[in-house]
Amino acid sequence: CFISGRGKNLIVTPAGKNVYPEEIEAILCESPHILEAMVYGRPLPTGGEEVRALIVPDYETIGKLYKGPLSESKINGLISKDVKRTNKVLAGYKRIKSFQIRDEEFPKTSTRKIKRHLIQVT
Repeated sequence: CFISGRGKNLIVTPAGKNVYPEEIEAILCESPHILEAMVYGRPLPTGGEEVRALIVPDYETIGKLYKGPLSESKINGLISKDVKRTNKVLAGYKRIKSFQIRDEEFPKTSTRKIKRHLIQVT
């Protein structure tokens, strides 16, 4: 077993399992449809956190891959398939429960890491 990611980014599930967002983000970003992803934990009223994701689609690549108009529902469908594909390779407790589409790239540090503390999540 190895530890990857920063401790302050750690998500703790209701069962007490540790989830490192960077691991899930790397898998999500393998998709040509996804430009950036930020995985985070949403606190649950019963304790622990639920795994969620904010995803920035790669509109340019999607436009090249799929001819014709790209509706919001089409893009949502493509990203949903990518999330399902990612969830298939993850242990059950690491799976993304829900995601949101974000239209603008995340603010980053000079070393290209997402400034998580600046992102408003719901």
